[in-house]
Amino acid sequence: MNLARPQRGAAALATTLVLLAAALLAMLFAHRDGLLDQRMTANQWRAARAFEAAEAGLDWATAQLNRPGGIDAACLDSAADTSFRERLLRIDPATGRIDGATWASAGAVTPLRAACVLGDAGWSCSCPSAGAATPAVPAGHELAPAFSVEFAHGGKPGLVRVTSSGCTRFGGACRPGSGTAAEAGSRVEALLALLPGLRQVPSAPLLTPGAVDAATASLGVHHADPATGGIAVHAGRAIDAPLARITPPAGTSTANALAGDDDTLAAFGPDALFGTLFGLSKAAWAAQPAVTPFACRGECSAALAGAIGANLEHRLIAVRGDLSLAGPASFGSAARPVIVVVDGELRLDGAVRVHGLLYARRATWNGSAGPGGLLRGALVAEAGVTVTGAPDLVHDAAVLASLRATTGSFVRVPGSWRDF
Repeated sequence: MNLARPQRGAAALATTLVLLAAALLAMLFAHRDGLLDQRMTANQWRAARAFEAAEAGLDWATAQLNRPGGIDAACLDSAADTSFRERLLRIDPATGRIDGATWASAGAVTPLRAACVLGDAGWSCSCPSAGAATPAVPAGHELAPAFSVEFAHGGKPGLVRVTSSGCTRFGGACRPGSGTAAEAGSRVEALLALLPGLRQVPSAPLLTPGAVDAATASLGVHHADPATGGIAVHAGRAIDAPLARITPPAGTSTANALAGDDDTLAAFGPDALFGTLFGLSKAAWAAQPAVTPFACRGECSAALAGAIGANLEHRLIAVRGDLSLAGPASFGSAARPVIVVVDGELRLDGAVRVHGLLYARRATWNGSAGPGGLLRGALVAEAGVTVTGAPDLVHDAAVLASLRATTGSFVRVPGSWRDF
């Protein structure tokens, strides 16, 4: 006879199922936390990439503003085009006010932007003269960090505000109005100040702490603007120029236009004179990224013209040693004057024509047959000037103001950095 035996283990099975369910729930919660951590890490990584791209844009924009050569639409060197500074900024040479360039987008005034995208081959950039920036975007990249930069008035003359937007791809704030999104974005900005190529305008078209020897020369010195002093020659020692052709302000004596034997000026050493006019030592001035170094032996007119460039893009020149120029030769223009700082002696022969400022340890201007030389701006010599020809030196306030307002190097203003 079979006797039924009672079943055992039902309670253990139920307990096991409950424990397995609890373990599964714990695993799901742990997995969810892991996924959340993974997503947070990915978001932080993308945010860091966007921020780094924005910082790169800030540094890139500053470097581009200080690069004197021309660039094409891809931001690459091009002697036939304008510089990044001229393309993206609008500088008033009279007041020094700096604004960002703009263009009309569907009738709306829009800041002109430059932009770059990082691909396998490096950065691809776009620097348009008008319209939207269109850098080449690499194909097949889920993430291609990008930045775009724009400029605006900095609140005071000589200041400009640069804003850099960084993104994980070329979209969002880096490409306004495109409809393309970016996983992450960042924006940083800073004020940039223009350290001018010329800080203080010389008091006369001919300035020297030394003597002026023009005993046999028909030297022309012209400073007809009473608002800027009207001094035609300012020297620390004697002025010997009996045949000089002088143009003073209307209604004033020609004798008052010659200011010689100025003991205060004579006491200026070379370093003090240069520092007063340029605000830096010679070495610091020459080391600026906007300054082009130059050295030449013999007659250097063609070589200097080549260094300045056909479009006068290199407007600040630091000459190592002496410099000899013979006419006919022309350097600078009314719209794009130049500064040539000669570490040694400057020798000019004949019809050399310059818009800008010439600075040298000592200067000599010799005559020759044909029309004489012309300098619209100023000639400054530390140890004296000798003239045997008939050059004309004209104090051109507009040229000198343009040198102060449009030349020099941009530097970041401390404490102006902000992120958003």
